[in-house]
Amino acid sequence: MPDRQNVKTDRLFPVLVSAGLIILTGIFLLLRFRLAARLFISAIDQAALLAFLAILLLLWLGWLFLTGLAGGVLSARYVYTSAKWLLFFVFYPLAISLAWLLRVKKEQAQTSFLLFQNRLFLHGVKLDASPRLLLLLPHCLQFHDCRIRITRDINDCEQCGKCSIGELKKLGQDYQIAVGIANGGTLARKIVHDANPDVIIAVACHRDLTDGVRESWKYPVYAILNERPHGPCFDTQVNTDIISDLLQNLIRR
Repeated sequence: MPDRQNVKTDRLFPVLVSAGLIILTGIFLLLRFRLAARLFISAIDQAALLAFLAILLLLWLGWLFLTGLAGGVLSARYVYTSAKWLLFFVFYPLAISLAWLLRVKKEQAQTSFLLFQNRLFLHGVKLDASPRLLLLLPHCLQFHDCRIRITRDINDCEQCGKCSIGELKKLGQDYQIAVGIANGGTLARKIVHDANPDVIIAVACHRDLTDGVRESWKYPVYAILNERPHGPCFDTQVNTDIISDLLQNLIRR
């Protein structure tokens, strides 16, 4: 039986976007009725109302299209990048704004957004025969008292077993993929630019992961939230089985 909390989180982003569109529709209808009550309506008011209606219809159509793509009902292979732009720069700000108004925790809304974009990734990404994969990791996965400070080259890890970096290094070797470790957005962007991958598997916290997938919207990105049993940016963890299963899935495809 699925966890109710997980199901609730999964549905949060679609509910927020749909609610935002319903509110915008209500605003349009209110404006329409107020203008209809006037004896005289200027050409500017009419043009503005028609423009509002056109934008509103496009937003509804775009959202229905995106939900169809994320649900696997429609094919996203040839419109994947355009669909992501619409999701990241139109519907995400709409959902986050409504979450703020409703006092919904931002991290919950971001988690739901990342789950939605991951579904879009799984149904939309199209890989070549030998895709270039990049596993992008945060430096806070490393054990805080490790004598070797791993900055960019994961091969410096001696696989002592005190953190998950050793397992991730082995995954990179087993699947022959590039693995980058970043301690901030600037370095992460440089790693992505240098690797120029076909697909990015990114691990980070809510804020960094959300900002990262939006900044790298031209790349197919699968987002995996790290676990923070000791608080943010300190001895964080990640489920390596999720990464291993995803790599097997991508390579089979």
